[in-house]
Formats: sequence, structure tokens, C-alpha cells
Amino acid sequence: MMYVSAVTPFAHKSESADVTVTDGQYHCRAFSYPCHAVEGEVVTEPLQLFDEAICLMFEDAEPRIESTGDVGFRHFGVAKVLDVENDLLSVGELIFQVGELPRGLAVGDAVEFECVRIDLR
Repeated sequence: MMYVSAVTPFAHKSESADVTVTDGQYHCRAFSYPCHAVEGEVVTEPLQLFDEAICLMFEDAEPRIESTGDVGFRHFGVAKVLDVENDLLSVGELIFQVGELPRGLAVGDAVEFECVRIDLR
């Protein structure tokens, strides 16, 4: 299960926020606009990866996700293909939707990804 662990508005009365989403083991920072998220809330929709690059890994790799910069929402990760038809990846119980998965992937394949931003809808 994914849930919101922190919400930090960008400015006083701002409709956009930096939202931390976690499953208790893995976490990531997501951009949210308009932000209606509250701490402790369960996230039911996949997080959206923007401007992502994905490459197939041939060895079994441990899932992970990490921020790749001090500023912004860039992330790098190792994920499993969760659903080919709906372009879904998972890192633990964090679910991500990408623009389009590369052809030839199957459920359970390990992939590396890097993205410019993660959005919480």
C-alpha cells in the first residue's frame, strides 16, 4: 500500500506541493498540483513518471529508488514490470505509470529507470 508521509507546500497558500509517498520501505518525492494530499492518506492511483528513460536489466536486481539531485524531483530506480498493457512498474508497493514501456518486456522483468519528475495526481 502506498501512502503520503509528508506534504510540503511550495509557498504559503500554494496549490502545488512536494509530497513524499512511501510504502514503509521505499519512498519518493512527487510533485502535486493541485495538491489535495494529506499526511497518512492512502494513494490509490499510480504515480506518473515524466521524461523517463527505461532500459532492461538482464540480471536479477534488487528494487530501489533514489533521488538524484538536491533540487527537483529527479529519480533513479530499479523496478519490476507490473503490467505491460497499462505501462506499470513497481518498486516494492510503490506503483509507477510510464509513457510507454519498451517492447519485449514481460511481467516480472527488472528494468532501470531514470526520470525528470514524479507526479502525484
